[in-house]
Amino acid sequence: MARISSRVIIFNKDKVLLMFRRKKQINGDIREYYVVPGGGCENNQTLEQNAIRELKEEMNIDIKITNYVGLDISDYGFANYFVGEIESGELKLGGEEKLKSNEDNFYLPMFVPISKLNDIDVVGRDYIIKAFNKEFEKLNNAILTDQGICPTCYDRKFNGILYGDNSKNIIYRDKYFEAFLSTNPRARGHVIISTLKHFKDMMEVDDKTCKKIFKLAKKIMCVIKEVYKSESVYLCTMCDGLNNHFHLQLIPRYDYEKRGSINFVKERKPYIYEKDKIEKLRDLIKK
Repeated sequence: MARISSRVIIFNKDKVLLMFRRKKQINGDIREYYVVPGGGCENNQTLEQNAIRELKEEMNIDIKITNYVGLDISDYGFANYFVGEIESGELKLGGEEKLKSNEDNFYLPMFVPISKLNDIDVVGRDYIIKAFNKEFEKLNNAILTDQGICPTCYDRKFNGILYGDNSKNIIYRDKYFEAFLSTNPRARGHVIISTLKHFKDMMEVDDKTCKKIFKLAKKIMCVIKEVYKSESVYLCTMCDGLNNHFHLQLIPRYDYEKRGSINFVKERKPYIYEKDKIEKLRDLIKK
């Protein structure tokens, strides 16, 4: 699996914090270059938490993350570039870099003038310039998917880091499934049922789980029809690709709407939080 890392760009006026490295190559040549500090991700941390840990370990500084700059994909793997600020600590070499540092493999953290970036060998130069110009992005589904990370699993693992707290929209949850009202609905009462375990699509789901989710879907479809007074409720699943997370969509059709597959792609509507209907959905599903 390709390596996923987090790197942090930190400015001090017209200078940027970099790790200088002098490394002896296999052929005996010496390469001197600079990199944006950071390192490989650990499974129990978000990309941001990993960035904070790496800077503490290798440079002895406590930082806060302020923005996401972008994702660099190369032969070396995936590098997520953030912008951060130093909160405390004395800048000095630490961690694995300190242990590995010697005449043939030398490390040194330092602030380098932005004006000198074109004169030196810098890994991540383009992202430093983007950050300096305040060209930021939002860490989103597409960026995670590009790295082989399931956004749904990432969101659940780290308590709604991507989508926020959706607990008030959840109408059912057990050890296998979660059902909640879509906040980007194609109709009032649009519900999504998602497996808690990761499956990329229906073909990957075991028969036992498949039987359970469709039995649950039938029950919830009947409840949606009763609560929202719809004429029917359609079911679809359109998961496609390694990093999708298997789910079913239950989309109500009302008596003033045309029948047929057009209901699967009808225009999204503003979400309206209706506490009384959510409570009634929960109560009827329990019964």
